Amino acid sequence: KGKLMSAADAAATKAVILNEPSLVLGFADPAIAQRLASEMERLIADGRPAVASSLLQLRLLVARATPKVILVDHELLQGAPLAEPLRQLAAKASVILLAPPERQAEVARLVAGGEVEFVARVGDFVPLAIGLIERRLRWAAMSSSVVGPPWAELPGDIATIFRHEINNPLTGILGNA
Repeated sequence: KGKLMSAADAAATKAVILNEPSLVLGFADPAIAQRLASEMERLIADGRPAVASSLLQLRLLVARATPKVILVDHELLQGAPLAEPLRQLAAKASVILLAPPERQAEVARLVAGGEVEFVARVGDFVPLAIGLIERRLRWAAMSSSVVGPPWAELPGDIATIFRHEINNPLTGILGNA
């Protein structure tokens, strides 16, 4: 936690900040980070994702850059409670957490509130994580466009509309019965 960043890490962080990545990957395991980074490199148009190998480096990247999506592996948090660091990151960008299924209960409120996406780290979880990253990047692009975010088209009285759309055909059915 109190580790100082090496000169190589500091140089890598500075280079990433200058490029303003739209995606930041936080992983303790460099093999998974490399796999995700190479997959995302061919999918995102605006450059290579930034990769942080420590929580300190991740926080520095997020503080100095403006990513649209942050993918965090639970191992980066070194067994600490997940909620508070994730809440801090979610204040800056969309957050996707990779963790074992048994840690899902810890972040259930954040997931329910839409602050965090949860991907269970079992089996081949990489395609699901990539799909969520793509979706969040599209949402971020739509949010910054003139059209607005995808949820902006939903009216505030959506429950009334659904009730009307269900009751309307049922009235005809009951009348014919």
